[in-house]
Amino acid sequence: MRLSISLVVFQSDPVLLAKTLSSLAASVDAAQAEGVLSDVVLFMIDNAGGMEAQAMRSLLQQHWPYAVELMIAPGNLGFGRGHNQLPASALGDYHLVINPDVNVQRDALSAALAYLYSAPGVGLLTPLCYRPEGGREYLVKRYPSLWVLLLRGFAPAWLKRRCQATLADYECRADAESVAHQQVEIASGCFMLLRCAAWQSVNGFAPDYFMYFEDFDLSLRLRQAGWRIAFVPKVRIQHHGGHAARKGLRHIRYFAVSAIRFFNRHGWRLC
Repeated sequence: MRLSISLVVFQSDPVLLAKTLSSLAASVDAAQAEGVLSDVVLFMIDNAGGMEAQAMRSLLQQHWPYAVELMIAPGNLGFGRGHNQLPASALGDYHLVINPDVNVQRDALSAALAYLYSAPGVGLLTPLCYRPEGGREYLVKRYPSLWVLLLRGFAPAWLKRRCQATLADYECRADAESVAHQQVEIASGCFMLLRCAAWQSVNGFAPDYFMYFEDFDLSLRLRQAGWRIAFVPKVRIQHHGGHAARKGLRHIRYFAVSAIRFFNRHGWRLC
């Protein structure tokens, strides 16, 4: 199997990025040793317009021993449009969209590629994800309502505690940590392993989302095109990012604009 990987950087934490590259390289090593992966190429898209290029090259030399192409965007294209820069001819049999703040378990790619090989109707795989402090991050979601988004992002702690059942249902927390299934409605996008035929069938991310909700939109369009989305807990990662509301007013504005676009396109649900 051939794997292409895209990673968009914009003022990314170099320490976290180094850990991402190192853990990803170790997972590639393991997958190749098990014979489930042949060629791999990483495309790093620098959304800072070349301002980070030298630092990125240094990190790649230290932490990524495989084929790589550093692509310099003309400016900040946003998350989805950044990943969409790859030409179709550059893609492998499978394509991994990954954030620069994700650590990949050593056997993650072996387990993920083996699963996709055995499940031809699955277009997108999402993993079991942990936070750095040890708790779960729930990447599998149900279709969001406006109420649940406001609750997750902006409600005080006491209100979240009173609404735990609502949040748990939205985040599919009842899904067993040991059982894979293909009934995922929406997958969050810090680690998305796609069958390239599925990625190409929907033309990648919708380009009109600058940041946030492009992963929700992609999930729905894949399902509308007939692909299934699988949650595979044998594939494990750690994610350091998230929490748009804690990143300041600019990210809150990005979130709000994208949420309106998402609901206008796919349908509003107030509660």
